[in-house]
Amino acid sequence: LVHAVTREYPEAKEYAYKALEHLSQAATLTHAQFVFQVSGSDKEILQFLKNNEHFLCDVSFSPSMARAFEAFPYVDKARKVYDTLVKANMLEEKKGVANMVKRIIDMAKLAEDEFNIEPGVFGQVSEFVADVTTGCKDVVLNHHDISVSPDGESIGLTYYVEVEDTLIADLNWELGERIVDHDLDGLPLVARFDVLPSRFMTVRESYGE
Repeated sequence: LVHAVTREYPEAKEYAYKALEHLSQAATLTHAQFVFQVSGSDKEILQFLKNNEHFLCDVSFSPSMARAFEAFPYVDKARKVYDTLVKANMLEEKKGVANMVKRIIDMAKLAEDEFNIEPGVFGQVSEFVADVTTGCKDVVLNHHDISVSPDGESIGLTYYVEVEDTLIADLNWELGERIVDHDLDGLPLVARFDVLPSRFMTVRESYGE
């Protein structure tokens, strides 16, 4: 963790990998996700979500998954977390992560019902986003937002990043290429990167909270 704070990312990631191999405490997962986020290793976060679904069904780890869902709207994974909290009658006790995953589920349902966008598309676009941001040392993915466009004609999927304004165009170009290559450009979905507004905390600031 100290290595991540001091921006010694290779060392930080090495320790994070080792810690996840013997994961037994929720705090360890929180620390590892922080390391991956600030070091431009977003693919590692997605890979963990995909390969460790048993943690999604463990209420003791639910709050530690919040950072991953804040960055990536993986609908099927969000549903597993929410269903687990419902069964455990812990929606109020874990309301932070519960509200987060519920919004993802609700917005995905709206997108499917009103715009014929399948829920899996949000996870697919998130993988494109991770492809683009991973390895970019000057880019930190902060959070996503799903909304209906002002004209009501499409769904907006925005990924807010901590980055210089001048790099946004390049990031969006790369994301757009992936969307076109996978034939998703015909959907009423506008996916893009945007610069994190100043009113939001950075990943480092929110972690300090």
